[in-house]
Amino acid sequence: MNKDRLSNNRGFTLVELLIATMLIAIVLTGAYTSFEAALRVWKSTSKSDLRPQLDARITFSMLEDDLRGIPTGIGSEFHDGRAMVRGTEDSLELVTIREPFDPKLGESARTMLVSYTVSRTRDGNELVRTETVLESGLAYVHGVTGDVSWDSVDYGKSATLVVASGLSDFNLGYWWYLNRPSTKTPPSWLSPVETDWINGELPEGIRITLEFDHETADGEYAPLAFDSIVAFRQEPSPFPRRLENRKGLV
Repeated sequence: MNKDRLSNNRGFTLVELLIATMLIAIVLTGAYTSFEAALRVWKSTSKSDLRPQLDARITFSMLEDDLRGIPTGIGSEFHDGRAMVRGTEDSLELVTIREPFDPKLGESARTMLVSYTVSRTRDGNELVRTETVLESGLAYVHGVTGDVSWDSVDYGKSATLVVASGLSDFNLGYWWYLNRPSTKTPPSWLSPVETDWINGELPEGIRITLEFDHETADGEYAPLAFDSIVAFRQEPSPFPRRLENRKGLV
């Protein structure tokens, strides 16, 4: 009986240990290879696609919310947020009513002056959004001349946010339709007229272009562009006289 007990309690043989070690090594090698492949894919994807796409989506979303919050015809006096819109091909300033992005400016919707500008840094260009609370509300606009009384505005707290980084280009285009029919949606054959600046007027739409210097999976840099067009719910300003002799395409 003692012999049977001893035979049942014997350990693994050297051959069994070698086989088990080889099997474990094969499993671990396969797991490491799969992990390394997944890590390479994640790194290449994050470098080439995800960051620019995320920045572009955030920029378009914030710009659309800001632009569609521009107030028109508020108050007993002549106040018009359209007259406080100013823009160039690479900057934009407007008055909008929305919730501040920075909690220190408040949580409820309020009237703010919002600007988008390009800041140049050592690591590349950044698109910076600045929001400033207007304590006195909208600026007064002269009903005849359309002049904006900027001195009548009291500014409160402000906050800045880097919306997009690694930019190679940020471009804005402002467009109207000349001789547009009285329809909500313009016909496809009618081409808008575009300008690269506005001052105290709200166009029918704004074209936004973001271009990034993004690194591909091969370690090379190539431009990656994103475009969006924001059409307004608000009534646009009249067609500018300076554009009457121009015909362009968006």
